[in-house]
Amino acid sequence: MLERNRTAAFAAGRPQDYTLCLSEETLRLNPTFRRDENPFLAINGSPTRLASEHVDLFDARAVRTLPLLEAREVDTRFRTTGAVYAIARGDGRLVIHNPHLGEQLTIDSSRPSRPTRQLVTSPRPRQLDRGSVPDSLGADPQ
Repeated sequence: MLERNRTAAFAAGRPQDYTLCLSEETLRLNPTFRRDENPFLAINGSPTRLASEHVDLFDARAVRTLPLLEAREVDTRFRTTGAVYAIARGDGRLVIHNPHLGEQLTIDSSRPSRPTRQLVTSPRPRQLDRGSVPDSLGADPQ
């Protein structure tokens, strides 16, 4: 959701800043973007941050790396902390991480007739196993 538009309308040919109401992040929009261009120019003035958070939808290889599901932790101002609690990449695996219990549950349905469930418990918090990235969506990794 947008909190505010800093001006009433786009100035001809100039980028426009919008502030999101929950995260208070500012998105810089490209007012002249075309179908083959990115409508976003920066997050909080940083093109580098934009590149790390968003993917070029016309880049098939980059799109294949997008997870089907990714649940991230947010702070009290709804900004992501970097912690990922669940991820599904399209390879049939759902990985759920509970850092408070030190547990990681993997539900593997890559072979639908033989789904498996694996719970790994660690005495100390671990990073989430992000799983493999399939060569193409729906393909089983080798």
